[in-house]
Amino acid sequence: MPIDPRTVLGWLREAGYPLEYETARQLGGAGFIAEQGRHVVDPIKGKSREIDVLARVGIAGETTMFLVVECKTSKD
Repeated sequence: MPIDPRTVLGWLREAGYPLEYETARQLGGAGFIAEQGRHVVDPIKGKSREIDVLARVGIAGETTMFLVVECKTSKD
C-alpha cells in the first residue's frame, strides 16, 4: 500500500527533523563538523539515546570544542 507523501512530510515537520537539518547546516557553515542522529549509550541507565546534533570544532591548537544540541520545536 503506497504512503501518501503529505503524510510523510507532516510527520517530518512534527518530528523536528527540519530544525535538526537546519541547525547542522548552520553549524557546518560556521566551521563546525556537525553530525545528526548520533546514538550513544547512557552510562547510568545503559539505554541508547539519540543526540539530535553533535558538532565539533578545533580551537587553540589541540583543543576541541563540542556542542551537544537537542532540537525542539513548538507550535506556539
